[in-house]
Amino acid sequence: MIVLDEQLLGRNIEVEIARWYRGTVCFITDLRPNTIIKDGSSGISGVA
Repeated sequence: MIVLDEQLLGRNIEVEIARWYRGTVCFITDLRPNTIIKDGSSGISGVA
């Protein structure tokens, strides 16, 4: 699963990723609707 930041909404990047990624591609807002998620609170760090 790839979870994208809500700042990427409207850019269709999820469609492009889904072309080569077999798993689920969604936005953090899909997982936590009506929730304000502050940077760093997800517990996920960037890819090294």
